[in-house]
Amino acid sequence: MESGFKISKKEWGVALLIILNLLTLAALWLTIFHRSPGGPPPWSGGGAQDPQRFLSRGLQLTESQTKEFDDLRDRFLKTAGPLHEEIGRLKEALIEEMFRPSLDQARIKSLIEGIGVRREDEEKRLLNHFLDLVNACPPDQKAKFQSLMREFMTMIGALDPPRPPQSPSRPGDSPPFR
Repeated sequence: MESGFKISKKEWGVALLIILNLLTLAALWLTIFHRSPGGPPPWSGGGAQDPQRFLSRGLQLTESQTKEFDDLRDRFLKTAGPLHEEIGRLKEALIEEMFRPSLDQARIKSLIEGIGVRREDEEKRLLNHFLDLVNACPPDQKAKFQSLMREFMTMIGALDPPRPPQSPSRPGDSPPFR
């Protein structure tokens, strides 16, 4: 029996981009606030929140898959690292601009636009990286990959944990939010 509820490819794409955006923001937050200045990101040392180790265990990757994932990760980091550093430099310039005696609105606008353009590029690269990882998985691992991504994003704070279902409202109850 068909329910009539269909999700278009465009809606899936938008949902995936939102998820990847949240993952990027969480990674940036972890990078900025959870490492010593000049130190590596927290997951580079293989800690509890190491995405590579988390996926490897969760997907039960074979040795060849682990090598392929490592190669994909290295390729991604080589292109994403300099872009992330450039965003950092633009943000530093924006902060410096905030404390000048007179604000240069044109410069502020230019810096913000520069950050936005680079963030968009960063999101596209991240999306392509995850698509490469998903495509490296056989069909049975792809479904597991999706649930692991949700779990990982919840673990790093990029997604709220699932909420218990609300009880149906009774007649006369006011809505919880207005």
